[in-house]
Amino acid sequence: DGWDSLAVLAARVRASIVDVRYAGFGTTVLDGDGEDPGDPGDFESSGRPGSLGAATLVDPSGLAITSAEIALTRSRLEAVLLDGTRCPLTVVAVDEGSRLGVARVDCGSRPLPFLAFGDSGALRLGEWVLAVGSPAGLPSTVTAGVITATPRQISNVPYDEILQTDAAMSWGSTGGALVSLRGELIGVSVPLGLYGVHSAVPSAVVQRVFAQLVEKGRVVRPWLGLMPQALSE
Repeated sequence: DGWDSLAVLAARVRASIVDVRYAGFGTTVLDGDGEDPGDPGDFESSGRPGSLGAATLVDPSGLAITSAEIALTRSRLEAVLLDGTRCPLTVVAVDEGSRLGVARVDCGSRPLPFLAFGDSGALRLGEWVLAVGSPAGLPSTVTAGVITATPRQISNVPYDEILQTDAAMSWGSTGGALVSLRGELIGVSVPLGLYGVHSAVPSAVVQRVFAQLVEKGRVVRPWLGLMPQALSE
């Protein structure tokens, strides 16, 4: 039935969303060759231990989308896979305008699962989705809900447009995935700070930002250089 289908979908996609943590706190982190790089105490530890949020793998090379808040953390980071394996996570580039960042999860030659981009523009109100993230430091947490608003702009929110859903997502879910019933990435969780609104950057925006960050290291936006001015009679 439909609920069993959600369980099958969750089992299929959870491994593509990793928990992002400060590196080197009481456990071994594999280096790029799958070896122990040394004493975790040698790592920078400017931040507090624990989960920062999530990152969503979108490429077989280990490239992942996460939030700008995580990507701008001035600490050494690691990705914790579904099976508990810990691998270095390196920030590639950040776009504060969309509040997204690109990072690379380096687990050596180990193949990593990833989510393909879906078409957020084809979403319908009431369509079922899954949200996967690390709320409160609990990795691979899955919630289900429906699309409550298709991509649209909201005043006083620094995003091109957002998706709304009633699938529960907290601040700890940031960087996690909103997944369609086809198992495709149709949004990346971002905190809006609006009471009762669970939101995600739609995949149309995520895909465009991801491509430019990987290719150019920044996002190019058009700018007319015009400013409004009040005129007297």
